[in-house]
Amino acid sequence: MVYRSPFSVNFKGNTDLNTVLGQSSVHSDASLQFPQSIAGGYAFRPIKRLKLETDVEWTNWETLNSLALHAPGSAANAR
Repeated sequence: MVYRSPFSVNFKGNTDLNTVLGQSSVHSDASLQFPQSIAGGYAFRPIKRLKLETDVEWTNWETLNSLALHAPGSAANAR
């Protein structure tokens, strides 16, 4: 049995924006949320030379619906 808790990775840097008003570069940050998951398996040997195994894993992929980019003081803040 394995459980992996949710975690996030934070990014910071410059983002180049191309809009109808022209190009600009703004300081921005983003946080990518990774989902929790749980897994388990079972194996047995009906005979010495044969092993049968089954595994099941559930991952909460709903947490990866979007990536929010935040640029402080910019009209480009989007979700």
